[in-house]
Amino acid sequence: LGNGDSLHLHVSKPPKEGTPQYSLLKELEM
Repeated sequence: LGNGDSLHLHVSKPPKEGTPQYSLLKELEM
């Protein structure tokens, strides 16, 4: 759920370090 939204958000406006969104993206990149 929301994978496309997360990727779009990452490209247009990367989440700040320390936020749940940032942690989630880092896990997805691994």
